Amino acid sequence: MEVDKDPSGDDLLKENTTPVETLPNPEGSGSDSDTVAYSSYQKLLSEKKKLQAKIDKVEREAEMRQKEELEAQQKYKELWESAKTESESLKGQVRSYEERWTDALKLDAFNKALGDTRKIDPKYSGFIDTANILIDPETGKIDELSARREVERVSQSFPEIVKSTVTARLPNETPSLGQKLTYEQWKKLPTKEMAARIKEVID
Repeated sequence: MEVDKDPSGDDLLKENTTPVETLPNPEGSGSDSDTVAYSSYQKLLSEKKKLQAKIDKVEREAEMRQKEELEAQQKYKELWESAKTESESLKGQVRSYEERWTDALKLDAFNKALGDTRKIDPKYSGFIDTANILIDPETGKIDELSARREVERVSQSFPEIVKSTVTARLPNETPSLGQKLTYEQWKKLPTKEMAARIKEVID
């Protein structure tokens, strides 16, 4: 190295210097890479959160729709059950009315089959088996033969409830027109008949 003095009197260094090579800074390089990776991670995390929020929203909406559908189905089921119960009740009432009407027709046929000379007190109607009295399915009319057979069955099985309607005339009852009258019987006649039947009085 040679040192010269310039005219100003300052010393100048004259040296043959070689440019110094700048080495890469490992720490600097690593920091940039980490920054890029963290930024990408943050972006990915943000996208993931957004996506998860959408998924949660869709699931909540789906759950709400399912709940509403189940509630609607439950209400429909309750309405259907209520309508079914009411329908069965009405059908039962109709069947009851039909059975009562049919039994009334059968009892009427039974009484007609008894004839005018016999009768059964209504309180004994439970002894009559209306199932034995048939109805013609085509005409809807009572089978009279089956009614007569039921009369025979009841008369034989429970003769004590079958009463005769024929009553014997008591001795003191007023004889019919044309028969002889005692004076006491004649006095009991209505005033209009007394004059007409005076000749029938026995002395």
